[in-house]
Amino acid sequence: MHKCISTVPTHTPMKTLVLKVKSCLATLQGWEPNPILVKELRQAMRSRAFLGAFALLLAVLFGGSYIIVWDYTTHTPQSLGSSMFEMHLFILVLFSTILIPFYVAFGILTERNPSNIELMYYTTLSPWAIVRGKFFAGAYMAVLLFSVCMPFMSFSYFLRGVDLPAIFYTLFILFAVVCLAVMAAIFVAVLPVGRLFKGIIGLNLGLGLWMGTSTQLVLFLGYRELLPIKSTVERWLDSITLFLTYVGFLGLFYVGASTLISPRSSNRALPIRVFITAFWVVEGLLALAWLLIKTNSTLIKFWGFTTCMIMIPGLFVIISQNDKLSLRVRRQIPSSRLKRILAFLFFNGAAGGLIWTAIILSLTSWVIFATLLPSPKPTLTYTIKGAIISHTLSSEEYFVFQTLIAIAYAFAYVLTGLFVHRQFLPKTPPMAASVCAAMVIFVSILLPTLIMLILKRSPKLAFTQIQLGNFFNSLYVEYYYQLLAHLIFAMSWVLIAFLANLKWFINQVRSFRPIDDSPALAEAQCPTPNS
Repeated sequence: MHKCISTVPTHTPMKTLVLKVKSCLATLQGWEPNPILVKELRQAMRSRAFLGAFALLLAVLFGGSYIIVWDYTTHTPQSLGSSMFEMHLFILVLFSTILIPFYVAFGILTERNPSNIELMYYTTLSPWAIVRGKFFAGAYMAVLLFSVCMPFMSFSYFLRGVDLPAIFYTLFILFAVVCLAVMAAIFVAVLPVGRLFKGIIGLNLGLGLWMGTSTQLVLFLGYRELLPIKSTVERWLDSITLFLTYVGFLGLFYVGASTLISPRSSNRALPIRVFITAFWVVEGLLALAWLLIKTNSTLIKFWGFTTCMIMIPGLFVIISQNDKLSLRVRRQIPSSRLKRILAFLFFNGAAGGLIWTAIILSLTSWVIFATLLPSPKPTLTYTIKGAIISHTLSSEEYFVFQTLIAIAYAFAYVLTGLFVHRQFLPKTPPMAASVCAAMVIFVSILLPTLIMLILKRSPKLAFTQIQLGNFFNSLYVEYYYQLLAHLIFAMSWVLIAFLANLKWFINQVRSFRPIDDSPALAEAQCPTPNS
């Protein structure tokens, strides 16, 4: 009897590691850089404006350092380094948060100009690769900018007054904010609106990022010794919350920009709605964790406010979508009825988008109501003024009422604008539906205000009285019965507008079928050569 000798080669752990390294190197040899990244960096290095901005940054850094050192008599030895670091940090914030996002956005606006079509259109790259290339180019420019300032900040460390952890922390936070600003600039640059509106939106986003970054850095640099000592669980929860919130907003701008430059015949709504739903679920779970672990409802309010700020403006984009799906999208509709119901919420189409938005905002309102107002009968303060009983609400009750009123009025305006567009302007493009909704908002604000000004003849009295239909009036009133009247009126308006659009909703649900389920329509859209 001979023993069976195995001929399979056996490798030692060292040989296995060597083989894995060789396979990784072979993969890297076949890797090619993003063409958009190469193109953007080549143009930046040849741009006189970009190189001039770097030269100006060096001149400002040298000039600021000279002023601080020359005026050293006004500083103590312990404050000289901190003063120089704060000055360098201010210059870096000013240049990085303005120069790089503006340069990236200006390049996209130039490429999307019909008279100067470049790689944005004539390329086989996917929209996702184009946006990634633009973003990585902006991030690399930020690295170059930070490398210019690093020697000056290192010099401020040797002057005492600032430690290395503070320097690394501030630079890390600032670099993350610059990357977020670059992605936000890309998103604003590809929005399908005029340059004036792009400038207004970009200015608001830039001011919000700049104020948030400045507040965070000032609190850390000035009061880091006074920060409360937190437990390990609370520190991990804070870190996870900040990280996921940052990644969520970065991904939101990335998916939004990639969706906007994708072909109109593609299923644009699928990636953005899936990402927003996932982001909404994760942030909601984090907010509930804060409420259970830290007994803090701040993140619940932030989650509700962020959800409303994302979903309510998105309603105007949703109603501007075409009712008829393209052949490319219809091929992707599943045949199963259960899958088709779920796909209806995430595919192109205004009806599915409205239902998807209504589900998310309804669940958000329910969570806010259940967490901020756990008692079914909230404590109210009664004040008798003549024949009217006024109720002064707490901050949590006021936030709940304002959230519900904002959501109800948003759906009322959008559904009314959609009905006006379908009934009176059916031959106009789908974008006209958002214009009709904007006109409904304008009339609902202007008409009650004019009536109150005529009756009261006093602007102060006119704005503090109930103006049903005017959402901004709900921000001025403060009593319970006034907010309740706004809420009841807005919900009644939503119900009437929904019933007016009910036939359209039913037709959209029935027409959401794959091509195989409608042979006549498939024959009409894809005729045979003999027909």
